[in-house]
Amino acid sequence: MAGTRRGGYAKGRERREAILAAANDVFAAQGFHGASLATIATRVGLSEPGLLHHFPSKEHLLLELLTLRQDHDAERVARALAAHEGFLGALLGLSRENQRTAGLVRLFTILAGESVDADHPAHDWMVERYRGLRERFVARIEAEQRAGRVASGLDARALAPQLIAMFDGLQRETLFVHDLALSPAFAPANQDGEAVEHRLVSLDEAARIAASEHGDDEATLDASLVIVDCLVRCGAIGPDQPRYAALVRLLRAGL
Repeated sequence: MAGTRRGGYAKGRERREAILAAANDVFAAQGFHGASLATIATRVGLSEPGLLHHFPSKEHLLLELLTLRQDHDAERVARALAAHEGFLGALLGLSRENQRTAGLVRLFTILAGESVDADHPAHDWMVERYRGLRERFVARIEAEQRAGRVASGLDARALAPQLIAMFDGLQRETLFVHDLALSPAFAPANQDGEAVEHRLVSLDEAARIAASEHGDDEATLDASLVIVDCLVRCGAIGPDQPRYAALVRLLRAGL
């Protein structure tokens, strides 16, 4: 009997995680007000009453998702701080990681805009987030000043909201404009052990790599999709080429 209950708990936890993942996608695409529980339930093979068995309302589902994000962010910050000597280096590390979690960035951007309304269920969460974030940034900046990595003459309380605004603003910008200007000294770093090397190539060479029959020996599947997307946005692949419309639809559905 105990084994059966434990199995039931595990299945229930898996189902909740699946619901939260579906809710993240739907809220990110449609916002809180535009999303429906029926749509979320359908994505995980449940009826709406079945979903309500796990989360009693759409508001509860959203707040659980935000709590999950807060816990996730705390873990990511801890990892970034452990991997970098300074706070600014850790922020750059977080920015790189956020490029691989566009769904979370999109969700946060949508909710940040919606929750300006005081009646929005995420309003208080957002207010507390920014209040707490400012205090944590002030403490980190002051620690950097004591370590000599940030000029001591700067006002930490004035600098903290500026850094937060820059960090959030750049994340939002990447949802609209992927081609951010990089310093000539920028050197990409392998974060996941998959890439053998990084190199700067021309558009023609990039197209050759994406079309190569050697598969993962030159570029992984996801890297090839990114290359093709870049070629489309740069005009190297245009509407006059065969199956252009189908290719664009495929990219927009998969990226």
